[in-house]
Amino acid sequence: MGEGGHPTGQSLPIGMASYPTFSTNSLIEEFMVLANVTVGRELVKHFPSNTLLRCHPEPEGSAFKPLSTALQAHGIRFDAHSSAALKRSLRQAMKPDDPMFSDVVASAALRLIPQARYFCSGSREREDWRHYGLAEQIYTHFTSPIRRYADQVIHRLLAHVIDWEPLPQGGFPQEVIESTCAGINLRFVMAQHAERASAELYTLLYFRGKNVVEDAYVLKVREMGVQLLVPRYRIESFAMVLSPPGSEPLEYDVAGEQIRSADAVLRAFEKVRASISVNEDGLKPRLEVRIVDHRILNPSTEEHAVADAGGSNEGEPNAHEQPEVSQLPGVSTRKRFQRGAAYRSTQTPSSQ
Repeated sequence: MGEGGHPTGQSLPIGMASYPTFSTNSLIEEFMVLANVTVGRELVKHFPSNTLLRCHPEPEGSAFKPLSTALQAHGIRFDAHSSAALKRSLRQAMKPDDPMFSDVVASAALRLIPQARYFCSGSREREDWRHYGLAEQIYTHFTSPIRRYADQVIHRLLAHVIDWEPLPQGGFPQEVIESTCAGINLRFVMAQHAERASAELYTLLYFRGKNVVEDAYVLKVREMGVQLLVPRYRIESFAMVLSPPGSEPLEYDVAGEQIRSADAVLRAFEKVRASISVNEDGLKPRLEVRIVDHRILNPSTEEHAVADAGGSNEGEPNAHEQPEVSQLPGVSTRKRFQRGAAYRSTQTPSSQ
């Protein structure tokens, strides 16, 4: 930072893109999941009422109905009655002429699934232990003790089981594990908010003084507008879509995931062109996304959306708080900012 706390040229981002993933990432992840499952199963044998585990609740049966309805308009059948069916549907939700379509569908599906949480094995019935996204009955976190406190607790329990070292004085009774789970669940959410704020800041700095036009997709239809996703930059924004002056009112069919005018229809998962810029009017700079070329809009009418950087609006879902579903095919939620000669990556904390 320079004088007065203003960023210098060395700290400003000069590039921004989705973080790429490769087959090697998936291979390593498979072994990490196997290790976590194996350790969890072993600890439950020795500590049936006081093992720190991680569960992922199954989404409500109706959660995917709007998504299924929207995809039917594109000729795609979507079945999410189980985690295996959801995984299969996500793999099949694609268009040969649009390589980004499947990633957008996966992004929309992941936000419909609840967040995973830590819990104490003695505080829940065994049928409530299941991790939906990984399709495992018992799951914990063991593989990353240098960055997660939950893994530290698991390492201490496992060290006792294999006679490596005794438990700390007082051990880990159920009430201690329950209190620990409550604390790390809270810290997890706080870390998400902090990381999101950091990503918002760097996004604003990157787009300041720019007017970039990119492909965007309609994630969801709402009253008076749509939720847009710009895949290249992982930006989400609520975009107003209003009737041009002197024309008939638009029909907002939220249940049917479409907006209709007399001669055009705007549907969920439809691709549009959108401009991205920063609006510095007012006390707080805001990222501004505008639909620029859809038939439902009058080209002479300025339809736009103003959203906080990162895509969250008051009353809208937080797109950055993605649940963990590492065994389901989907998109990377990482953003990579190039800053001078260094790289800075921001990622939604969504490890298994």
